[in-house]
Amino acid sequence: MFVVLAAEPVADSAFLWGAIVVALGVAVATGFVSGLMASPWLQQWALRRAHSRVEQLCDRVLKDLERSQQACQLLTTAALNRLPAAQIMHFDTVREELTGVLNDLSGSMRSAEEKNRKSSKAIRLEWIRTPVDPVTSLPDETTFQANLNQLLEAGARSSQPSGLLLLQIDKADQLRFRVGADGVDKLRNRLAGLVVRSVVENDLVCRLDRDQIAILMPARWPLDAIRQAQQIRAAIREHRFRIDDEAPEILVTASFGFSAALPGEPAALVLDRARDGLTRSRTAGRNQLHVHDGTHRQSVRLS
Repeated sequence: MFVVLAAEPVADSAFLWGAIVVALGVAVATGFVSGLMASPWLQQWALRRAHSRVEQLCDRVLKDLERSQQACQLLTTAALNRLPAAQIMHFDTVREELTGVLNDLSGSMRSAEEKNRKSSKAIRLEWIRTPVDPVTSLPDETTFQANLNQLLEAGARSSQPSGLLLLQIDKADQLRFRVGADGVDKLRNRLAGLVVRSVVENDLVCRLDRDQIAILMPARWPLDAIRQAQQIRAAIREHRFRIDDEAPEILVTASFGFSAALPGEPAALVLDRARDGLTRSRTAGRNQLHVHDGTHRQSVRLS
């Protein structure tokens, strides 16, 4: 009787350990297979996380530098003759070291940018140029949509980013009240001509609605496109607009919204980002530029 009772726990124990071993084996195998299946996703997640951390670190450094700049400006108005010699020497040492680090960092950023630019291949597009807008003689909104789709298709084939810049005349209703509809048309034509002269050879300038102009920038890295947008903004700001050669000067400015067009992105997404930037610029005041490089959730204002 006692032998039978002792044998049953031993058998149960052996069964239990066997079940544990089998369960562990299944768990390991399942985890291995799941890891293989999730590996591409994990790699993409790791890349996005690393990219995000670099951006966050850069943003933090920029904010710290801006705060330090403001503090230094305040310090210039202080009684500097009361500073001890040791503190002045420490300041000079930190300044020299910081200058060296910033120069090295700037050089690394420019080298990376230059590498990206050299790796890109020129995209030659046969732009569709009709129908045109009767006032400006620029390709109209229908033509713009066809060319935007063509631009994105070419970027997807070549794995290269492009750019879309929207601009709109500021206070157009006030201009119409001052100079009339015909006067605004003349000013718009002068602005459109200035924009056409400010873009590079492969870019295409189109007219959307009555006050908006769009610029398609093929095979352009975001930083290059944003720099060009800055140049166009400066050209408009510095230009002296007149309805006629003998007429008085009239203040004409524009608001801008830029979006990168990354390979594989739909046209609606790119256009929505550029429009969002334009809306934010118009809300912020005259001659503003908001840019979206395709990685941030919102456009960034450039002062």
